[in-house]
Amino acid sequence: MSFDPNKPVQTRDGRRARIIATDIVSTKDERPIAAVIEHDIYGEYIAQRYSDGRTYGNQNTSGDLVNVAPRLETFYNVYRDAGGVPYVGTLPYLSVESADANAGTRRIGLIKLTAADDVLKRVEAI
Repeated sequence: MSFDPNKPVQTRDGRRARIIATDIVSTKDERPIAAVIEHDIYGEYIAQRYSDGRTYGNQNTSGDLVNVAPRLETFYNVYRDAGGVPYVGTLPYLSVESADANAGTRRIGLIKLTAADDVLKRVEAI
């Protein structure tokens, strides 16, 4: 997967980061990206990166910028049928509020599905 500075980013080791510029001009090197990166002790700091997000041009490091896999959270109402058997509703909702607003009278609960990279990561009861 190629790096896209216009999409959400984090460091390779999972620290939060945000890009604040992609057009820095320098005669010394070719690092046009400026990013604010989370630091355990100092809070945040600003760092420059190459256009592919790397700290150094020829190797991967833990401080490189990488795109964050988009997370999708969907909510489903859970119902009990006339025989008392629970089942999951077929309509996904993008928020708890939306699921609540569209719940039927037989609803007994709510579940949240979390997916990233087109893979289901977590199912939890709400």
